[in-house]
Amino acid sequence: MIPSSSKVTELPFVINLALSTFIVIYAAAGVLQIFPAKVPMLAVVSLHVLPPLVFSFIHGAWFYRIRGIVTFLALCVIVGNILENLGVRTGFPFGHYYFTELMGPKLFVVPIMLGLA
Repeated sequence: MIPSSSKVTELPFVINLALSTFIVIYAAAGVLQIFPAKVPMLAVVSLHVLPPLVFSFIHGAWFYRIRGIVTFLALCVIVGNILENLGVRTGFPFGHYYFTELMGPKLFVVPIMLGLA
């Protein structure tokens, strides 16, 4: 549900600053991919996953409160992980693929970081 225009409030400066910082960190992760020999891949993957996750949590908590965003994030992690595990094990719906150890520890056959993404 999108808040009606009468309920929409501006985000405080501190929250806007934090959200902007997470966007910059995420953009920097894209640049770091250019230098794979100097930056560990797990660090790049972490910077691609964690800042957007925190951004989503802060932004969602502001508009949908903690309970709403935690429910949303839990559903996303559970459904996303089930579908990725199904895809790796059966090839449905994306074809056969696998994940290497570069993305860190796995839950079944899918990296935990991917479930958070």
